[in-house]
Amino acid sequence: DKKQAYKLGEEGKLKEELTLADTVYGKIPEGTKELYRGMLPELVERTGYMPVQNDTCLVIAKADGSKGEEVPEVTNTSAVLFDKDAFFVPFQDGSGNTQCYRYDADTLEKTLLFESSENPELMQVRDGYLYYQVRTMYQTVSEGPRFYKVDTKTGETSLAASLELEPGTLRMQGSYGNFYVTEDAVYCLEIKDYGVYIGKKEIGSKNVPTLIKPALYQSEINELGHVEAERKEIPCSCGDTEAVEVYAEYLVFDGEDEAAKAMNRVMKERYQSIIKYGEEMASHLDESWVHSADFTIMTLTYQIGEITYLDPRYACIQTDGYEYSGGAHGTSFRDYFLFDRETGALLKLKDIIENPVEELQSIVSRAFRELAEKRNFAFESPEDLEHTVADDVSYDSKFYLTPEGVVFYYSPYEIAPYAEGYPEVTIPFDELKMKIELGK
Repeated sequence: DKKQAYKLGEEGKLKEELTLADTVYGKIPEGTKELYRGMLPELVERTGYMPVQNDTCLVIAKADGSKGEEVPEVTNTSAVLFDKDAFFVPFQDGSGNTQCYRYDADTLEKTLLFESSENPELMQVRDGYLYYQVRTMYQTVSEGPRFYKVDTKTGETSLAASLELEPGTLRMQGSYGNFYVTEDAVYCLEIKDYGVYIGKKEIGSKNVPTLIKPALYQSEINELGHVEAERKEIPCSCGDTEAVEVYAEYLVFDGEDEAAKAMNRVMKERYQSIIKYGEEMASHLDESWVHSADFTIMTLTYQIGEITYLDPRYACIQTDGYEYSGGAHGTSFRDYFLFDRETGALLKLKDIIENPVEELQSIVSRAFRELAEKRNFAFESPEDLEHTVADDVSYDSKFYLTPEGVVFYYSPYEIAPYAEGYPEVTIPFDELKMKIELGK
């Protein structure tokens, strides 16, 4: 098939055709490749030079690809931020501090721009300022991501914007795409009343950002009630040092009827069990380790995730937990609560389907086998995985509802590596014998 390139005109409309010769602006230096982050043509046009990488480090070449020079100390090219005539690189010193250097793109001379102990993430350069984001390892209601601006000549730093987060929506923040600077304003995601908006704040203004409506996303949480949360700092046994930081949420259903009270009891009890678990984590820590220089505060978060299913009668709520006690990553866990909103009952699998266990085992294990044949994600071969799942499936199996069907899932490490997350399959409602009538 023929591929054709075009120039874009106003409002994104196609303008004139470009020949192949028109689209070639330079040759990538031999032995290099495009960066992990960023489109090379856009980078070259915007910066005036060609940033690429080889197998070990960053390489800076002329715009046409000539005179490529290695920058051997810059190995994590995904963290580098490129601007016209210069680029910026954060380095961590091993003790939690970050030094950000400015490199001259022509001479590769580097100068220290600023230092931070808050693990800054470089975001954007605009009008002589470098913008970076700071996020704590745990996210709280009172403190969301903060954005700072740094004068690229003097290194002077000041707060540019911050996000005030609502309980129940913390998990919606991602690493990228939630911050942008123009000539006169800062734009970032703002969360209010469980809706996600674009917030506009004039540069230099101390006013609360103006919300640009309508909302980008409106959570169904506000159709059920509201979210309450608690942040708790738990000391070690001696009481001198903070050992565990717990942030826990729970959904409060609206209404004073018995059904609402029953559902609130379930959610409140789970929330209280999280707080108690955090206290147990602190009580079991070795005191000598807690008071050593190597100790990092342990964190435990429990957040209302999303409403996976909702109709006038039934609601299925997802919660996400994460425990971090050091190492490469923490341990995630997940709960689902399927409620009958008329009675307040917490429903189990046996309450919603009537398939015999043997029949259910066959349906679910076959679905996981088909998934493994497509993705090759599991520890076992598709044939062995099918037998493993068949032996596991029962009316006590982990599940949740979506508008498409009943989802059966496993936690990380149960049948697949951590990177696979929560392996799951959806069994359409019409393949099951449902006891309850959904959608009405």
